[in-house]
Amino acid sequence: MYDLHEAGLPDEQKASRHHAVLIEDADVVIASNPVLRDRHLRERDDIVLIENGVNVARFSRPAQRPADLPDGTLIGYHGSVHPWFDFALIGGVARARPDWSFVVVGPVDPTVAETADRLGDLANVTFLGERHPDSMPAYAQAFDVGALWRVVDEMTAGMTPLKLNEYLAAGTPVVSAPLPASEAAAAVLTASDVPGMVEAIEQALQRRSDSVWQTLAASAAADADWSRRIDPLLRRLEADGVRWVP
Repeated sequence: MYDLHEAGLPDEQKASRHHAVLIEDADVVIASNPVLRDRHLRERDDIVLIENGVNVARFSRPAQRPADLPDGTLIGYHGSVHPWFDFALIGGVARARPDWSFVVVGPVDPTVAETADRLGDLANVTFLGERHPDSMPAYAQAFDVGALWRVVDEMTAGMTPLKLNEYLAAGTPVVSAPLPASEAAAAVLTASDVPGMVEAIEQALQRRSDSVWQTLAASAAADADWSRRIDPLLRRLEADGVRWVP
């Protein structure tokens, strides 16, 4: 599960080299996803599940639309672009719906730069590059739909994307590849191929003005707020005799 993360790193910097010692010697081990936790329970049966969360106040506070976004119906993604980014899926959807604008906000890993450049040659696909973290709520709010373009494999199945909760906190409908974390989220639509994703986005575009979905999204975001997500770790530390002073 470390291969893509560790490509090109010297051995002493590879997590896989130190994993066994760290997981055995650590006082507390946390996992950010149920799939990831379950994979390692045989090594530690006391792993604490702390899924990725969101600062709801930060992402729900109204922000001005960034000036560098294209016009029209906007299907957006913010975050790093790595080898697990599903270029084939976003490219297929962009070709199927030339009337939609697709934007990617975030740094591109050098290993996929050429693939990103080819995708960016499409008239309705824009790679904006890296932007300041403080501007991410503005981008998330400006998207008509937030899309999680992820290849689903053994490694990504153990991910709970931060941006899933950030989109929900921003009030932005979400579509995703069928990652376990996305399929478990009632407010998120999932699809694995181009026709399915086109349909999912069409449904998502109707959700922004749907009061029932808005309530569901706000509730899901509130449950994922870091103030709640961190509770199991704080309780574990207190049980171990560690005093927590905010």
